[in-house]
Amino acid sequence: MATTTSDTGPGLRGRFWLQGTPEGEAIPGRLFLGAGSHPLLELDEVLTPMTRETSRRKLPDGSEGVTSSLVSPQELVGQSLTIHGELETGELMTLPSEFTAGWPSLSVIT
Repeated sequence: MATTTSDTGPGLRGRFWLQGTPEGEAIPGRLFLGAGSHPLLELDEVLTPMTRETSRRKLPDGSEGVTSSLVSPQELVGQSLTIHGELETGELMTLPSEFTAGWPSLSVIT
């Protein structure tokens, strides 16, 4: 799933992941840096988990059954995220205290 193109130019392509998530699970996207404006990160896929485990129980066969529920859009928007990335140029970067904006878009802003 792709996001809409930003009006701030072509952006810097790269791979991005949440703090605590393995770099191998990075999501492609573009970072836009404009003078006098907050950084804008547009991602090609969802970065934040959309579900959370709500219960776990042992089944008669010895395996575990897990029940999950969707995380509400309001909760996702309110989460402060630390996002790490590697730009196509090889530069590593970190965006601290980021928030999802324009739900259900995949944009993140400072």
